[in-house]
Amino acid sequence: MYIKRRITKKVKYLAEKFPVVMITGPRQSGKSTLLKRVFPDYAYVNLEDFALREYAMDDPKGFLHDFADRVIIDEIQYAPNLLSYIQIRSDEVGENGMYILTGSQNFQMMQSVSQSLAGRVGILELLPLSLAELERTAYRIDSDNEWIFSGGYPRRIAHNIDEGLFYSSYISTYLERDVRQILNITSLDMFNKFLTLCASRVGQQINYSDISSQLGIDYRTAQKWVSILKASYIIFELQPYHNNFGKRITKTPKLYFYDTGIVCHLLGIDSALEVNSHFLRGHLFENAIIAEFYKRHFNNATNEKFYYWRSGEALEVDLIIESDVQSLYEIKSSRTANGKFTQNLHRYVDFAHNRTNHNAKARVSMEQAHVVYAGSDKLKLNSVRFLPWNRLPEK
Repeated sequence: MYIKRRITKKVKYLAEKFPVVMITGPRQSGKSTLLKRVFPDYAYVNLEDFALREYAMDDPKGFLHDFADRVIIDEIQYAPNLLSYIQIRSDEVGENGMYILTGSQNFQMMQSVSQSLAGRVGILELLPLSLAELERTAYRIDSDNEWIFSGGYPRRIAHNIDEGLFYSSYISTYLERDVRQILNITSLDMFNKFLTLCASRVGQQINYSDISSQLGIDYRTAQKWVSILKASYIIFELQPYHNNFGKRITKTPKLYFYDTGIVCHLLGIDSALEVNSHFLRGHLFENAIIAEFYKRHFNNATNEKFYYWRSGEALEVDLIIESDVQSLYEIKSSRTANGKFTQNLHRYVDFAHNRTNHNAKARVSMEQAHVVYAGSDKLKLNSVRFLPWNRLPEK
């Protein structure tokens, strides 16, 4: 059963405006399935096929002669030299929607895309399935613990693959294909330990010194490995918001995973029931909610910016989404609404209004303050809206 993706309208729109459309994202997030469904009349070429990859690399002109236009080229990172020939070909023909490209590695590929296809390519990012995409399907998830544990990869959900088997295979494939190619190393054991250590620090500020000392690697290696995990859509960093509060606040980013199913596997969590009693449940719940907002952002191709805020007095707002206004979110894994959850939101708004050097472009008010919690009721306490975990705003 095909699960309709929210990004579909944006893909079609870009194909009408650009000669080349590029869809990036993690492995198995559904890029190929999406594009075959959106562009059923296009030829399809997968550069995972070694023979096709050699053809594209050795004879790019011949390759593009055979696949002249209206073609989906999957895993373009395997033939980066093809991009400059696509640029020449698209300039000669001058039509939109000629080439639809995908890639699972963002590390060097996007630099090549930017250099070769500047001004000619529309770029979108596809993450694993969101709650909104699952809502009206047979795969709807009604338990927050099950949601955290199962993750959002389409193949695992659609084929009901055991989580342990799926994520074990996924991580092994990721290490063998992506990490080994980027690092060009023979042993991946240390990197796998590094990945597991990152999972144990989910939702926390990144401390490179601590990570490097625990693994016996140098500081720069730890930074490089984080960059690799970011580039291959395993983790992302949430930057601190400090435009208005000077030196009194932290400037260290926090670490999150795009998919909590991977985190649970790395932490040795074997069931949704174990999520409920795990000492990191609060961080896992927070990660799942923030990742859900990222999926909304990418699916709608918005210009939103994402931050967290922590003051020198250890006051924190878990998520700030900035566009024309600042939408503020405290994230609590409690199933019971509590007025105490609103305190930091009020403090943040007061600080923002009282700073004489406040220069934020986005409006800050309690009207945009929310608490997302694990309960089931929408309500309002202390002028703050409480939102259930599965009823987040879609825009």
